[in-house]
Amino acid sequence: MGKKKRIITRDKISYLIDLNEGIDLGIFLKIKNEKKLFNIKNILKNNKNISLVDIGANIGSVALPLARLFNKSNIIAIEPTIYAFKKLKKNISLNSNLKKRIKTFNFFISNNNKRIKYVHSSWNFSDENNKHKIHLGSLKKNTPKIISLDGLN
Repeated sequence: MGKKKRIITRDKISYLIDLNEGIDLGIFLKIKNEKKLFNIKNILKNNKNISLVDIGANIGSVALPLARLFNKSNIIAIEPTIYAFKKLKKNISLNSNLKKRIKTFNFFISNNNKRIKYVHSSWNFSDENNKHKIHLGSLKKNTPKIISLDGLN
């Protein structure tokens, strides 16, 4: 692994991170979704066996903590970009205690069948080319399969 890539553990969850990537750097610096996860846990505290869906799962920064918090539930992690999807699968594989309850899908969720040519799939700090004007994501050629939530089985 290069100097910028490393495996770290946060809250008993292992991640392969790349410090050039925004979401990865947030995990490394312990910038968490704690408030969001706390609210979800409080709302669903009486539900023991539920399914939760993480749309735009990226590298698993929400799906993995959900699987740890709701240890009897199933997590559906949907990520449209190949780049992040591969990282998601790797991070799930690093957590053998959680991986059997996380089902992954490489789809773009939409309510129509409009074809998407490109997806901004990365917040890479070192790539100055093809940056999105608002969120600064890097443009990667990726034509994800489009599916509705109803079509997900």
